[in-house]
Amino acid sequence: MTNVSENKLLKKYIFCNRCKNETNHVFKAEHYRDYPNYSPDGDLAFVERLKYRFWVCAGCERGILEEFYTFDVEDNEIADIVKYYPKRTELYIEDKFFKQLPSKLNTIYRETLGAFNNNLNTLCEIGRAHV
Repeated sequence: MTNVSENKLLKKYIFCNRCKNETNHVFKAEHYRDYPNYSPDGDLAFVERLKYRFWVCAGCERGILEEFYTFDVEDNEIADIVKYYPKRTELYIEDKFFKQLPSKLNTIYRETLGAFNNNLNTLCEIGRAHV
């Protein structure tokens, strides 16, 4: 089942990449898709639901898409996985500019930071070990 809800006056604190802070976001729209799962005897066992919500920052007015998965058994929704697009950068490390850093070392530094910011821990450790 697909549904687009009407505008509700819902607000939520979400980290804003542009404001660099947790700011108030206003709910604009929602869309979801149900995936019913049936038991072997043909009865409805549970429903998996993939939801999308569109939020707009109250400060800079940039949009954020929230995706989350819910598992519904007897009307008890359990939200498991929540993702935001574009990715939140609150834990990202900003790269620094070094004037006298050799180009090879600068390349390793930037790739290691990119690996760290994208949660690629093995690549990050390889880069750290080579420096």
